[in-house]
Amino acid sequence: FSGGLVALMLFAFGLFGVYFFTSLYVQGVLGFSPTKAGFAFLPMAVCMVIGAALSDRAAHRFGPHRTISFALVLMGAGIASVFLLDAQTGFAELMPSFVVIGIGGGLTVSLTATVLDQMPSGQAGVASGVFNASRELSALLGITLLAVALTSRQSQSLGAGAAPPQAFLDGFHLACLIAGGLVASGGAVAWAALRPRRDRASATTAVPGIAVAG
Repeated sequence: FSGGLVALMLFAFGLFGVYFFTSLYVQGVLGFSPTKAGFAFLPMAVCMVIGAALSDRAAHRFGPHRTISFALVLMGAGIASVFLLDAQTGFAELMPSFVVIGIGGGLTVSLTATVLDQMPSGQAGVASGVFNASRELSALLGITLLAVALTSRQSQSLGAGAAPPQAFLDGFHLACLIAGGLVASGGAVAWAALRPRRDRASATTAVPGIAVAG
């Protein structure tokens, strides 16, 4: 439960922080209208729906720890790849990163079900509440702490003589790298925490070559 909770918090920390600042990037740096910016996020949302539809099936076939770890690493890579975008990026150039983020995010849907299925039935409601509250808290912390990194880097760039859009872009790139690294690290946590426990009781078997007399 604890490992799944940490993985979920790292997921929310990175994803929601990048959501917020990416909307500022596409409007403030790329000059998208609010409507066009909304349409830019639509493919990501569609890919999340597709990934969510495949999540349980993939977890059943490959194991939850493999599926969720892969999803978080994929999503972290997608978030970090936003670092490659610049002030001349067009609508089409946004899509590879957004599609990868969407698919990875959708595939993590099985995380909650995997953890809650292991809880005693009497504690499932409390566990679900802790999961939901932790996700929302992590989203808030993600926006706050990534904002600190972004504005700090932005101030350095402004002090070095960069134009305001470029200064924001420098801070945005740093925030994306941090967020991507945190989400990907959630994959390592999920792999360690969600692996099925092996029954070690069978390890206590008779020692070969030793006969026990009646």
